[in-house]
Amino acid sequence: MSPSAPIGPLTLEGYIQQITWIPDQFISGIPFMSGTLGCDRVIPAHYSVCLSNIKILDNSDEFPSPFQDGLRADLDLPHPKNDRFLQLGMYIRVVDLTIVGDEGGSSTYFEKIEILNN
Repeated sequence: MSPSAPIGPLTLEGYIQQITWIPDQFISGIPFMSGTLGCDRVIPAHYSVCLSNIKILDNSDEFPSPFQDGLRADLDLPHPKNDRFLQLGMYIRVVDLTIVGDEGGSSTYFEKIEILNN
């Protein structure tokens, strides 16, 4: 798998249609492989969410965005513990979302998450 074009920064919002919290995961590097695929690494704890009926509010992304208004978006949103900060059915806004990656996977960053209803 080759590196993908970075995504963002962009701001989007949508309803949490599915959610799973995933703890830190250690992944062993594969010898002689390029990028982070060749290095031992930890995937930080995160919520894996599916947002439905998304709306893109601000897209200063210089690359074409894979997200489209009205559709779904699957995101991994870093969060250190399973404290139910995000819950099924919430309408949220993810501000300045950026996703970068290489052969070993992707990393997601954002400025903040706003809960618009709960």
